[in-house]
Amino acid sequence: GVLLARLRAQMRLHESGEDPVFPIGPIRFRPSANQLFDPRSKQRIRLTRKETAILRLLYRAGNKPVTWEGLLQELRHFNARITPQILRDQVEILRGKIEEDPAWGQILIVCDEGLRLVR
Repeated sequence: GVLLARLRAQMRLHESGEDPVFPIGPIRFRPSANQLFDPRSKQRIRLTRKETAILRLLYRAGNKPVTWEGLLQELRHFNARITPQILRDQVEILRGKIEEDPAWGQILIVCDEGLRLVR
């Protein structure tokens, strides 16, 4: 737990210091601004802190799935009472912001193990 907290703190320092932009499919993710930029529609999309936390965790995992329990643990930093259903609802909202067709996920993939980000 302590090691994870230290790693998260270092990641926040690194991310805030350089204001990075991460590619996620055709979209550009800017965590420090809680924002996505979609060049397809030329729109900036605001994210909640929870949505940003989900994307950060998924981005760090690479193309490997993150378990639902791992996602719940990450979001419990914001709200200790988050439930699996609230998490799934949050993911559906996030998919609506990222995917061209949210019913057919190509970037944010829901799988048995959890959730996976296709970069």
